[in-house]
Amino acid sequence: MPCAKHIVGAGIAKTVYQRPYPKSAVAELYPDSVVIDPTEPPSDKVHFKQFVGITSKRYDVIFEKERLKDERGFFLEWRPGSAQPVTNLVIRSYLDVESGAIAGIEGDLPAKYKAALSSPIAKAAE
Repeated sequence: MPCAKHIVGAGIAKTVYQRPYPKSAVAELYPDSVVIDPTEPPSDKVHFKQFVGITSKRYDVIFEKERLKDERGFFLEWRPGSAQPVTNLVIRSYLDVESGAIAGIEGDLPAKYKAALSSPIAKAAE
């Protein structure tokens, strides 16, 4: 929340965020100044948009070849026809991960926490 207030105050027009924070109340607190993930960004509001792509932490894992040189130190020949993906990694959405975690512990939660999970903010994150 304080970050969004400073972003609006600084006159920044667009902010790209990497990981969403579903508990954020920025849209409710600053409806006249902020719009989140708009299809058509308004010119009079700061728009927050989620980053889509490969982050720097995952880039090397996904694109780096395991061996660039042979045992003698010579570069291995690149054969485009025989290229294979470096990894078969499936990156799950944070929503899928959190939903699975919640489903695993729902039976153990007291009633007051179960009510919080059904709040409008929690439902908006789904």
